[in-house]
Amino acid sequence: MVLADDVEKKVGRTPHEFLSKDIAPITGTCCCSKYGLTAVSAAASAIIGVDQQADMLETFAAAARSAGVEPSIVQGTWPDVADRTATADVVVSGHTVYNAADLGPFVLALDDHAAHRVILEATDRHPLGWMADLWAGFHEIDMPDEPAIELAVAALAELDIRPSREDRPAGDSDPAGGGFETKGAAIALVRKRLCLEPEADAAIEEALGERLRMRNGMWSAGPTTRTVVTLWWDRPTGSRG
Repeated sequence: MVLADDVEKKVGRTPHEFLSKDIAPITGTCCCSKYGLTAVSAAASAIIGVDQQADMLETFAAAARSAGVEPSIVQGTWPDVADRTATADVVVSGHTVYNAADLGPFVLALDDHAAHRVILEATDRHPLGWMADLWAGFHEIDMPDEPAIELAVAALAELDIRPSREDRPAGDSDPAGGGFETKGAAIALVRKRLCLEPEADAAIEEALGERLRMRNGMWSAGPTTRTVVTLWWDRPTGSRG
């Protein structure tokens, strides 16, 4: 089991480092979304993956198995599937808070499933905020660069949860995130998000500029730099039987 006092001795710059490899085994880790799961899997003796998309879960399962852990899979939307998801020592939610329809029940269900620690990771601002100039240029729509992570922190405070926080810059060398084998596929994703037709691809490519690039061997469209925020808190000792 993970002991809260020992967990505090290891604070790193990626989600798995907040789990602490100095104490073992982590008998269960419940993860929402796919980000950081290869590293998390390496620190756990059992792991549960939760996502509404089957392809995400397939990627998750492959990453867990490559780390030597056979995962449990739960397909569905959190917290709708919370009642059929087992509890775990540590719960990790990567880049999901901006997608939660109601952050309160979402976080409380995460907290209820953690015996020791909850870890949330997200960008400091909405991950699609970087597209504001594209919406203005193609549709003359002023898209706000919101919400920001501070709104999530304020929502947690209303639940009487006051997490520790670490911000770190993340560039193209950061392992999180995915990409595409072709430049055209990366442009197509932006086109879909902008609700445009394929005829606009050349204009989209020009508008993207250096934001359309090779990243870790894959084509990517997005900001060249960003800030990733890790929030974490420990449950009181003895709160979970």
